[in-house]
This record gives sequence, C-alpha cells and structure tokens, in this order.
Amino acid sequence: MKLRVTIENRVYEVDVEVLDAEQSASHPQPSQQSTQKAPSPPPPSGGGKSTDVNSPVAGTIVGVKVKVGDSVDAGATLMVLEAMKMESNISAPAAGTVRELLVAQGDLVKSGQTLARLG
Repeated sequence: MKLRVTIENRVYEVDVEVLDAEQSASHPQPSQQSTQKAPSPPPPSGGGKSTDVNSPVAGTIVGVKVKVGDSVDAGATLMVLEAMKMESNISAPAAGTVRELLVAQGDLVKSGQTLARLG
C-alpha cells in the first residue's frame, strides 16, 4: 500500500506492507518478505459495465461516505478503512454510479474483499 506522509511541511511517499496476525507473530526476516504488488481488481464480468472496489488490506470499515445511486468521480473517497490503527481512504478507481455497497460501517473485511461496485 502506498501512503503519502507530510512531516514538518515535507511530503514523503512510502510503501507500507501490512502483515496479517500470523506473519507479524513470526517476525519474518527481510529475505522472507515479499515485494510483490497487490493484485489488481478482476475485470468486470458480464455485459454491463461495472467496476469492483476491493479492500487493499484486512481491517475495519470505519466510515461509508457514499450511498447506492450516488455519482462519483475517479478518486472520490467511498469509504474509510482502519487497519493497524491507521485510517486509509478507499477511493473510486473510475468515475461512475455506486451500484452496490457490500459492507457497512463496523464491518471487518479481508484483503481483496469486494467492498462496492460502481457502474
């Protein structure tokens, strides 16, 4: 996951790897850590144009900023996810209309889980 951090008015972009409970308990050595990027969302299925919005990491949904039927621009915040005491905005990958919200505030989600569908 890529984050932008501002410290004393200086902006830094950092890559962060979030480990699940088993990985963090075993404290892997650097040679065991993966540097692979997170998988891309699957392409839309069926004849209708829809875009799945997936969770980049496991965590808790702490806020939902949209409702079904809302029109959103690419990059608009759809919801806020908390993982390891850090909040991350889940953004629309493309402009569209919110067709489905598959999670609600307070839900626990897994990495890669579909959170919403845009059309």
